[in-house]
Amino acid sequence: MSPPFSSTRTKVQLKLVVQRLKMLQEKKTSMSKKDRRDVASLVERGKVETARIKTEGVIAEDIHVELLEVLELYCEMLIARLALLDLPGREPDAGLLEPLCALIHAAPRTELKELHVLREMLMARYTREFAIRATEDQEECVPRRITDRLRVQTPDEAYVDAYIAEVCKAYSIPFTSAHAQVQPSIDVPSPPPPLEAQLSTTRSGSNTKSDAAVATSLGTSGAMTSGAQPPGGLVDKPDLHGTTTTTSRQEQQGNGNAAAPAAPGAVSGIAAQESKGKAVDPVDELEKRFAALKRRT
Repeated sequence: MSPPFSSTRTKVQLKLVVQRLKMLQEKKTSMSKKDRRDVASLVERGKVETARIKTEGVIAEDIHVELLEVLELYCEMLIARLALLDLPGREPDAGLLEPLCALIHAAPRTELKELHVLREMLMARYTREFAIRATEDQEECVPRRITDRLRVQTPDEAYVDAYIAEVCKAYSIPFTSAHAQVQPSIDVPSPPPPLEAQLSTTRSGSNTKSDAAVATSLGTSGAMTSGAQPPGGLVDKPDLHGTTTTTSRQEQQGNGNAAAPAAPGAVSGIAAQESKGKAVDPVDELEKRFAALKRRT
């Protein structure tokens, strides 16, 4: 007959299980590293089939280590929710259903005696029907993360070769496999050049176009200064936006005369020239002299 349930004893046992799970994970991880080195050595010596068989064992150990990590997580969850174990009733609370089913179902499939003791304590807390339901995974109460890692199956050859390739890559050992991914037969377009290359190409093309435009404009201006005129007396007048409008020389001259204001110096000079060019009337001059003589007398 099992002893009555005690939350204090259960908490101590949970902490002990967590410590043992961590120690077992470290042990299996170090052994897995040694097995990986052996796999790389076998591939380097050309014993690929032996390396594949050994790799299957390495994959199984890695999955078992993942199972131990998940069980440790559920033990930590039970420690955090230990107060729910003291609730009255023979059926577990909804917040305890997942970790309880996981630990009761996975404990017999591990080599930890501490976990087996914890399983007996949890089964004694609740009904026998609940213990059977969790052990046999009735109604799919056990989480998938547990059942997937407890499933016994042989990995396919492609997965094994991919695992060997990663191990050889870590140890810088070349490895080729018949199960490698086949390259597609269609022509894959080449990726576009980098953005900097595109910018440099665009700038060089724009510089070439601008040089050609400058040369053309210089040749046109030279031809205009040498006396050649466009047909019909038309002149190209560029505006501020870089476009060119064609106007006649008469319109330009008319617009220039109407728009250009006369300078003050120029106006006074013109008036002086006009005053110098006028003829002096002798009658007016004599009248001015007689008027002056009368004022003196």
